[in-house]
Amino acid sequence: MEGVRACAPRKNKNTLARRPGVLRALGAALLTAALSGWAAAQTAPQITPPAQPLTLQAALDAAQTRSYALVAQDAAARSARELAVAAERLPDPMLRLSVDNLPVDGPMRFSLTDDFMTMRSVGLTQTFTRADKRRARAARFEREADSAQAARAMQLAELRRGTALAWFDRYYQQQMVALLSKQR
Repeated sequence: MEGVRACAPRKNKNTLARRPGVLRALGAALLTAALSGWAAAQTAPQITPPAQPLTLQAALDAAQTRSYALVAQDAAARSARELAVAAERLPDPMLRLSVDNLPVDGPMRFSLTDDFMTMRSVGLTQTFTRADKRRARAARFEREADSAQAARAMQLAELRRGTALAWFDRYYQQQMVALLSKQR
């Protein structure tokens, strides 16, 4: 091999082997990680079977009380019913206070009484919506509340179905384990 020169390895002055402090810190970190993993494995809770077997009814009740979806459906229905009550009423009257042409510079700045062009006004307004329109809006919100209640019923049925399927899977797995342990 002519023309090819063998290169001697470079001597790097900054290698880890030349820094004993870095090696000690790295070793200490590895030892700490290993010991903390071992300690966590020693203190891990042991899984024990429940004192009472979980019945299907208890599983269904627990799933129903812990379901956030059912709580959300209840809140949606309650909200729609409250909107229906508000839709039947007249809107609130509005009070309007205003100051027009208030000077912002000069000798009469921000004075409400010195400049003759400054106008102050007070107003009270009320919107009168027709009664049939208010009743129609209230009926729409009532239908939304009914829809939310129906969605809750569907959600509950789906939750109970899923819980029952999971419970039966667990039950049959426990029965299989019991049969296999008897065969040993």
